[in-house]
Amino acid sequence: EQFFHQAGMTGQEQIRYFVERAGVQVKIEEVYQRKRVIWEKSSHAVPAIDCNVELLRMLRAANVPVAIASGSSRRTILPIMKQHGIEADAVVGADDVRRGKPHPDLFLCAARRLGISPQNCIVVEDSDVGIDAAKSAKMKAIRFYDNEGD
Repeated sequence: EQFFHQAGMTGQEQIRYFVERAGVQVKIEEVYQRKRVIWEKSSHAVPAIDCNVELLRMLRAANVPVAIASGSSRRTILPIMKQHGIEADAVVGADDVRRGKPHPDLFLCAARRLGISPQNCIVVEDSDVGIDAAKSAKMKAIRFYDNEGD
């Protein structure tokens, strides 16, 4: 539950959070690299959130600028987008900013790349830290809950 609450933080930020909570000493970069190896072996199994993909396609068809702003790295984001036929006008990942969500950096970078004022952006977000990041960026936000598995 805590992991999903933090969706949108960078991988290193999440690892650091859990290490501090557990009170253990680990090399965060080594754990992150191991996570990356495991991810690359299983990324083909990542399902799309169909209603979000449909929303993206509808917005693009209506010529509304769309950005993907994720706490994941571009190395992770781009293959998943390709796998599910997702297109965006801008893609921002953890490697494009210093801080992940709940900081506003990802969303502000996405707005800059789209050439749109943050006040004119609407964030569709599935995590609490993402909503906090949108608020910090002075953007409107819609909280998305994926209830398909319930």
